[in-house]
Amino acid sequence: MHRISFLFILLFLVTSCQPSADKKLTATKGKGSEMTEAERMVLTSTYLDALKERSLGNIYESAKLLRTCLSMDPDNHAVLYDLALTYRVQGKVAEALPLAEQAADLDPSNLWYLSLLAENYMDLGQVDKAEKTYERIEVIAPDRLETFYELSMVKYGQGDLEGAIKELDKLEQKIGFTEELFQQKHLLYMEGGMITKAEEELKKALKTNPTDPLYYGMLAELYQSQGKTDLAMQNYMKILEFDPENGRVHLALYEFYDENGEKEKARESIMLGFQDELIDIDSKMGILLGFYELSETDLARREEAYELSRKLMDVYPGEAKAYAVYGDLLMRDERYEEARNAFLEAVQRDASKNIIWSQILAIDSYTQNYEHMRQDSEEALELFPASPDFYLLNGIALNQLGRHAEAVDILESGKIMVIDNDLILTDFYSNLGDAHHQLGHHSDSDKAFDKALSISPENVYVLNNYSYYLSLRKEKLDKAQTMAIQANEIMPGSASFEDTYAWVLYQMGNYTEAQQWIEKAMKNGGDNSGAVLEHYGDILYKQNKKSEALVQWKKAQAFDDASELLPQKVSTGTLVE
Repeated sequence: MHRISFLFILLFLVTSCQPSADKKLTATKGKGSEMTEAERMVLTSTYLDALKERSLGNIYESAKLLRTCLSMDPDNHAVLYDLALTYRVQGKVAEALPLAEQAADLDPSNLWYLSLLAENYMDLGQVDKAEKTYERIEVIAPDRLETFYELSMVKYGQGDLEGAIKELDKLEQKIGFTEELFQQKHLLYMEGGMITKAEEELKKALKTNPTDPLYYGMLAELYQSQGKTDLAMQNYMKILEFDPENGRVHLALYEFYDENGEKEKARESIMLGFQDELIDIDSKMGILLGFYELSETDLARREEAYELSRKLMDVYPGEAKAYAVYGDLLMRDERYEEARNAFLEAVQRDASKNIIWSQILAIDSYTQNYEHMRQDSEEALELFPASPDFYLLNGIALNQLGRHAEAVDILESGKIMVIDNDLILTDFYSNLGDAHHQLGHHSDSDKAFDKALSISPENVYVLNNYSYYLSLRKEKLDKAQTMAIQANEIMPGSASFEDTYAWVLYQMGNYTEAQQWIEKAMKNGGDNSGAVLEHYGDILYKQNKKSEALVQWKKAQAFDDASELLPQKVSTGTLVE
């Protein structure tokens, strides 16, 4: 079935279309039999009581009294009608229908009865019968304006677009041109692909309202959809005669100029369009996101995207999304500090957007600003206390800041929030393993890493870290060796993983092979790590290559990730463990 939002035609349709036929209580006491005066008085009194109860909201009592009336006078069409109406109020449409049909049969020209009957048919999906009933009403009361609208809806529901339009045409003949009627007919023409009719309707509207920019805009869009660009442009330009700052027109002109390679005109038009405060921000956001995608490969578009984004912030200073999209542009270009400031401006305006907090924390991670990460994740947790991501990031920040006991607490709280997400659950246990290791809780550390591996057996970071911590403790070295080998097989060429395996071999006393692996790490970027350089020196020293060892230790001094023992090794020229 078709779906369309029908407009209310005019308020007076409701108020001026009351049926002319009266609904009188005529007592008959069945076919061919008149009621006595006493019976008629009882019936009338009961009927009035029923209507009173309904007006007071006592629907069930009203229905009961009406059924009593019907038992006294089974063919009384007024009682049948009111009982049907009462059943409808109760939601008993199926029970109301036969009563409405009977009332309409007894008084076939009564518009109240026919209207109720048509409504019942519609409610029960008997659209054909509803249509015929409305057509009866239209014949009986040709000046009842509401009928044309009702019939139009019914025909539309039947898929009869032309029939629906004809009913609206009849209504227009009665009441003349109205904006509501025009919009309704235009929608139907467009849905039915009746473009010529839609164009005619628009031109007719323009004759009635020759300075209304809405109709010129609709006509321009219609021409544009048909590829009639010149005609579309004529109508857009006509709007600018009446409304030179119309943003929607300028945005439409931007597309035209852009497609035709008129870059300067396109730029001017889009800036004028973005400046129009009457256009909602979401419409402009859609255009800006298109610029974002284009500027991935077209660097010339990037500055335009920035300019448009800044324009959004100027025009909508209270809108979080304006700042968020600016932050996205900056973040893509790795302008992290500026991006973070933009996202912070966004959450100041609307703190409820989880995704913006995630962007802020991503920047904290990229820049390794763990104090910012701690603060931002704590603030995010106040807003999203059930979000495991923010617990994890807070735990990572606390670990990096050396606040390992606090990290354990927050990670333990956060992991119970994880639902059906093995990846993040693995991260929780891995970071718990790190925290417990730093606290010297070696048993708890091992349990956490074992749990992480039970969930994700091939997680290279867990395999590497667990192996390295065991090597530092000189415990379970066979297990450490197996995990280190596995990590390097899964992700070969990682200086960190090669260094770990070298250090495991070192702790096992296999210095020759340890040197081979540490030199692999050096070739893959380990020469920029104080820890790797220091390990290289230690391995060389164990092989009695003391002068070479000292060279590597001295190189390690240039970095801040070497051990606290390094200065002593350099000053004495000997291995300190």
